[in-house]
Amino acid sequence: MSVLREQRLLEAAVENNVFSQDELEGLRKQARKEHVDLMELLCFSLRLPMTLLYRNYAEINHYEFVGGEIKPDLSLLRKLGLERALQYHLIPLADETESLVILCANPEDRTVLQTVKRLVKQEFTLCIANPEHIIETLNRYAPVINPYADDDVLAPFFDPVKTLENILNQAYLNRASDIHFEPAEKGLNIRYRIDGQLQVENRLFSEANGAALISRVKVLAELDIAESRIPQDGAMAHSTPIDIHIDIRVATLPTQFGERATLRLLGGDKQLLNLEKIGMAEKHLQLFKKTIAQPHGLILITGPTGSGKSTTLYAALNELADSKTNILTAEDPVEMTMAGISQVQVNSKTSFAQALRSFLRHDPDVIMVGEIRDSETAEIAMKAALTGHLVFSTLHTNSALDSIPRLTDIGVESYLVASTLLCVIAQRLVRRLCQFCYSAVPLTVEQASILQCDQGQNIFAPKGCAHCQGVGYAGRLPLFETLWVDSQLSEAIASQQSQVKLKEKASSFISLAEDGRDKLLQGMTSLAELQRLGLWV
Repeated sequence: MSVLREQRLLEAAVENNVFSQDELEGLRKQARKEHVDLMELLCFSLRLPMTLLYRNYAEINHYEFVGGEIKPDLSLLRKLGLERALQYHLIPLADETESLVILCANPEDRTVLQTVKRLVKQEFTLCIANPEHIIETLNRYAPVINPYADDDVLAPFFDPVKTLENILNQAYLNRASDIHFEPAEKGLNIRYRIDGQLQVENRLFSEANGAALISRVKVLAELDIAESRIPQDGAMAHSTPIDIHIDIRVATLPTQFGERATLRLLGGDKQLLNLEKIGMAEKHLQLFKKTIAQPHGLILITGPTGSGKSTTLYAALNELADSKTNILTAEDPVEMTMAGISQVQVNSKTSFAQALRSFLRHDPDVIMVGEIRDSETAEIAMKAALTGHLVFSTLHTNSALDSIPRLTDIGVESYLVASTLLCVIAQRLVRRLCQFCYSAVPLTVEQASILQCDQGQNIFAPKGCAHCQGVGYAGRLPLFETLWVDSQLSEAIASQQSQVKLKEKASSFISLAEDGRDKLLQGMTSLAELQRLGLWV
C-alpha cells in the first residue's frame, strides 16, 4: 500500500468519524514503539475491516464503491493484460450502457490513470474496491483472460496459507461467528455468518484453489487429508497479527461438488460483560440481580443456539465471582476463561451429569451446568438447588413458560420444579440499527394497531452507510422474556396448572414481543428484525 493511499484512507476515516484523531495518534505512537504496521494495528485494535475503510474513502470522495460480485469486461481486460491488471489493481467492468467503468484500488495514482488512458482511449469513470477483492477476481478469471499465462504470473497471487490467514482475519474483523467453505459447480464459495445472518463474501475460488484451501484447513485441524468421503471433526487455532487468539472448531462434509468445511470461531470477540451492559430493562435487571443473590435455587436461561445465553450466564457469574464464593462450571465448550472460577470442559468421558455429581463433593456455592439435556442432569441439578446451592443452567425452549413443561417432560416432578425454580429468562438476538444512518419512519395505521402504539409515533429503519458497510445494522442486541417465580406462581406449578393459568399468575412478566417493542421505539432495532423472529406480525 502506498503512503499516499494509507494517509488518504486514514484522513477519510477521521473525517467520517470512523475513529477519532486522538485514537489515530495513539495508535501511531504504539505502532512506532512496537515496530508494527500501523494499518494492521489499527484494523485489529478497532475491529475495522479494510473494506470498511475503502468504502468510507469512496463515500467521502464521491466514488462508487463495489463490494459485491465483480463482472469484468473480458475483451478490455485482455487488452489491458493480466500482469498489468494485477500490478495496478485494475479491472474494466462489463456495463450494459456505452460508458466505460474502471474498477481500481487507488484512484489518486497518476500511473494508473495514465495507463488506462493510453490503452482504452475513451472517457471512463473510476470506482473503487478493496485491492484484495480485485486480486481475487483477477485470479479467478485468469484462465479465461490468458489461458497460457505463466505460473510465475499467477503464483504470487494465490497462496493457500496466506489466503486462509486472510479469510480468518477478515472473519475476526467482521465479527463473524462461522465461516462456510462451500464447493459449487464453478468453484468454492466463502460465506460468513455475521450478526446471525449468512453473508456471501463474493469470493469464488477455482476448483483447484478451493481444494487447496480445504486441504490447508484439514492440515491445521489435524484431520486426515487423504480422506474426503466421510465427515470429519477437529479443532485448530489462529492468531491475528496483533496476537489475538481464536479457537476454531472445524467440521468437514463430503458433497456432490467436493468437500465443504464449516469453521466455528470461539473467543477472539468474546468480551466479559457486566450485567448492566447485557441489555436488560432496568426494572428486570434489578430483579435479576436480587434473584442471583439468593443462596440457593435454580435459574434457567432458555433460547435456541446462538441466542446469547452464554453471554448472560457469564455476566451473572461475573457478578457473583469473589474470593468468598466457590463457583464451578461444566461447559461444552468453555467459551471464555474466567478468573476465580473452576471451569470443566465436558467430553465423551465426562458428561454434564458426571461433572455435576462430582461438583457436589467440592463444596460449591454456585454451580453452572451448560445445558440440562436429560433427566439425570435435571435431577442432580434440582437436588443441588434444594440442598443449598445456587444452580444456573440452560434449556432449549421457545419461551420462558415452555421451560416448566419441558422439565416435567424429561422426568422432573412438578413439586421439585416449584420448590427450586427462581426465575427463567428466555432470550433472542436481533440486529442493532447502525447509529450513524438509521432513519425515522412514521407508523402506518396497520403497524400502530399491531404494535398497540399511537399512530403518529415514529419507528426506525435501516438505511446503510460506510460505517455499517451498507447493511444498515451494526452488531446485535438481546430481547429478554422474564419469568419470576414467586409463591403464587410456585403453587400453580406444583398443582400442574396450564400455561395460560401460569401466565396469569406470573407477576412482573414481560414477553419477548413487549421487550422487542420497547427497543423498537427506542431506535435500537427495526420492525423487520422483530418480524423475522415471528414477533408483531
